[in-house]
Amino acid sequence: METIENIYNTDHIELRAEKGSECRRVVIAQNILREDINDPKTPWLSRISFEWDRSGKQHTVKIDAVAESDSTLELHLFNKMDYAGVAKFDIDVTVHNNCNVTISVVSLDGHQVDTNINVNILGENSTVNLPGLLLPTEGERLTYHSNVIHQAGHSSTTQKIRTVADDNGYGDFFGIIKVQPDAQKSVTEQVNNNILLSADARIESKPQLEIYADDVKCSHGSTTGMLDQDAIFYMRSRGISEKTAQNLLLQSFIDEVIDNICEEPEYKDFLKKEIANKFGMEL
Repeated sequence: METIENIYNTDHIELRAEKGSECRRVVIAQNILREDINDPKTPWLSRISFEWDRSGKQHTVKIDAVAESDSTLELHLFNKMDYAGVAKFDIDVTVHNNCNVTISVVSLDGHQVDTNINVNILGENSTVNLPGLLLPTEGERLTYHSNVIHQAGHSSTTQKIRTVADDNGYGDFFGIIKVQPDAQKSVTEQVNNNILLSADARIESKPQLEIYADDVKCSHGSTTGMLDQDAIFYMRSRGISEKTAQNLLLQSFIDEVIDNICEEPEYKDFLKKEIANKFGMEL
């Protein structure tokens, strides 16, 4: 896994997987109000720190990514802001023939963090994977909006987004997958699953499909609910405490997405530890 360069006070990042090559990057947006210092214990992981706009306006970061033919492109965006952190990420992705593309987003903290992803699939026989996690708690507003357009056929998109909201946190998923008339034999799956941990938390979910071709396999769906009380009762009847039972269910719900993000074990372990710290879970 290649980590992005340390960038301070940046507003534009360009990524390109050249023909027949691999490009794997991790982008960490952390502590938007101050410059961060790299942790020597994780030299494989570098962070991008953004200078606070003292006018109080939202800091916008533009990321342009291109996957040329026969290439592999991975971009993993992890947001961990201070409580007052406000940021917007606009990610534009262009996909050509025979590509494997993964764009993952994990929004852990931030007063308001908006992620907007546009994916334009121009080539055939390409695979696009869009896993994501939104984890808003008290006073946090985390959004994920996406627009995926299949311009050519014989390509697939899998988008699985999960949200866990606690206290009065707010999570918002709005995603559209469009299949144009020339994109026959396209395969798409769009799923948004959500858990509310408190009565004051809010989650909005709007998965959408626009299909203009007749030979496709496309599906979408959304679920929102509380933790499974029957499963909690069963575990408690086996001597497991209620808190531990809740944590086990929550961890299982989150880990399913993390395991789908990438194959890099250090990054997955990093994510699991950060999330466990936020929700008070023991790994």
